[in-house]
Amino acid sequence: MTPQLLTPLEAVGEELAARVDARARRENYASDPFQTIASEELGELDQELEIDYRVIADFIQRTSVPQGRHWFSDIPLVIANRKNFCVQLLYWSTATTMIHDHAFCGAFRLIRGSSLHTTYSFAPERWISDQLALGKLNCQGSEYLHKDHIRKIAPGKDGLIHSLYHLETPSLTLLVRTHKNTAATPQLGFLRPGLAIDLQGLADDEEVRNLARLITVMSQQDSEIARLQSMEILRELDAPRMVRLCLDFLKFFSSDLARTELTEMVNQRHDKYLADCLSQVLERQQLELELKSARNAIRDPDLRYFMALLLNFNDKVSIHEMIRARFPDRDPVSQCSEWLFELSKTRSMAKALMEETAAKLSNAGFRLGAKIANCLQAEGGVSQIRDILENERDSTEASKRLSPHPLSQIKALAPLFK
Repeated sequence: MTPQLLTPLEAVGEELAARVDARARRENYASDPFQTIASEELGELDQELEIDYRVIADFIQRTSVPQGRHWFSDIPLVIANRKNFCVQLLYWSTATTMIHDHAFCGAFRLIRGSSLHTTYSFAPERWISDQLALGKLNCQGSEYLHKDHIRKIAPGKDGLIHSLYHLETPSLTLLVRTHKNTAATPQLGFLRPGLAIDLQGLADDEEVRNLARLITVMSQQDSEIARLQSMEILRELDAPRMVRLCLDFLKFFSSDLARTELTEMVNQRHDKYLADCLSQVLERQQLELELKSARNAIRDPDLRYFMALLLNFNDKVSIHEMIRARFPDRDPVSQCSEWLFELSKTRSMAKALMEETAAKLSNAGFRLGAKIANCLQAEGGVSQIRDILENERDSTEASKRLSPHPLSQIKALAPLFK
């Protein structure tokens, strides 16, 4: 029954849910028509939703809408709930969606902010279990979504596989979605270069949850001893649980030596294919952690867009195309040079941060800026970076040097030189 006194967010949710329900019921809530209905009704919504923390707090404190245990976004709110579907308002600040498919169908609309939306396909080569697969993850393309853009969500690993990198902070997404579709479960996360895993299902697994707590406690005492003891724990686990805990404790495998030790263990306990794939995944996750940490220290949407490009693309042609898509009047190389120069300034930001609090000394985002700054001459500025980008992509010029420029050896910036 509709509450007598609705909060402003409930009023929006109830109106939208009522329109969707009236149409979807006639279609028996079937997947394909539901996606179309959700998309069309989101498009008809003419109410503005702005970031107002008082409104959000009022909703949280007064709502009678069941919220459940939703983990998607920084603040996920169910603003309307029906027997077959719900309406969610997703608030994004620092969270970024990993590549994932969906155990439901529906549509989403970007209410505030803008995003880099990238879609993928996954070609499984080996299913280790229902919760873990190895294969090839292929990027299908990216697009720049701005306010009021709407996209449909098809369920399952053959449906929409995508990631969203939110450029402004905060951002708002309105989602109309069915409840869990058992035919499309488990909902999988996808990790480069080619691993699919039921992250949420394994996070809820009792054995994984308790072992994660144990390893966390051990880490608080002595990180290196915890890493060595964790290797013994991992040795005794099945592949899905072992991979999940490796991802949970990524810090243990930040060095080439640690990943080599893990690879040898997985090769002996399981097989070479899984061992090699997991090593590549962990190395890539370290790189993505650095980029995401850098993004968290940045508020400028254009610079966040650059971080999104480095995170989502593996070559400069694709990066340049996406720069032209958003900034048609700018030269991509010049623009990359300016962005790299801005990142290099975070070295001084890191110094100030260290003086303010020792707790942030490990911030990977500032480490990226420091790496860039350490490769540059003190007074070189943007023009110096442009020269490096131009010369490194010129094979004739690059061949004259005995070694490549240090800037091109920073792994996070590798796409700019391919």
